Amino acid sequence: NSTYYSNPVTTALRDCEVQAVLAGYWSDRVNIALKNTLEDTRVGTIILHPVTGAQALAVSATTLAAPASAAKAYERGLAALRERKWGAAEKEFTKAVTIYPKFAISWFELGRLRHVRDDFSGASDAWNEALKSDPRYVKPYEGLAVLAEQRQNWVELEAISSKWIRLDSESFPAAYLYRAMADAQLGKVDDAETAAQKGLAIDKQHRIPRLSYVLGLIFLQKRDFGEAAKCLRTYLELSPNAKDAASVRAELAKIEGAGGQPK
Repeated sequence: NSTYYSNPVTTALRDCEVQAVLAGYWSDRVNIALKNTLEDTRVGTIILHPVTGAQALAVSATTLAAPASAAKAYERGLAALRERKWGAAEKEFTKAVTIYPKFAISWFELGRLRHVRDDFSGASDAWNEALKSDPRYVKPYEGLAVLAEQRQNWVELEAISSKWIRLDSESFPAAYLYRAMADAQLGKVDDAETAAQKGLAIDKQHRIPRLSYVLGLIFLQKRDFGEAAKCLRTYLELSPNAKDAASVRAELAKIEGAGGQPK
């Protein structure tokens, strides 16, 4: 009989992707596009890649435990954010954390939304709830650090950046930037220099140009004008169009025009 009967298993596997699941690893995806049962059904090799510490900390372990109703509210909140429907987004994120109070990622998004809407106290509350739910979830630390800098609360910024560094001392140069800023403002100049130097050492791809700028200001504070000038030049090379580039160039010109001493 030449009539072709569709195999339900084959049909179900058309245009599917397969990936492996193993704690501590992320998996390549293999596409399955079987047309009939005569094709080779072997999946082939799936490669597992170790998850880095930074990648692991960027995902909250509480997410997998979220009830379906909380997860759906969270997804609706994200959809509302994409459409810039702030009120609807806040309502959905609030619903998600009401259903599941340990939903750290929903607390984080709620904090981001409140921060954008200038509700700084509400943002702080949400991000602290996120950390209470999952102390190893890294994203709220950055939000709280930004907030502390905006408020010029240097004691809080020192505390938050220190906790962030303790999570993973080798993956987050921005944490050292905030620690250096806090220590410099608190008069702990040597600690500030140590933090900035460490941040620069791990920022291999120069993603945080402001580390060089802050280190330059620290050297100015220590009256090491030669090193300050080097740092300011590096900052301008990495970030020539920064908003403060003109003022940094002016400061650098003063140092260079005085033979390494500011006028």
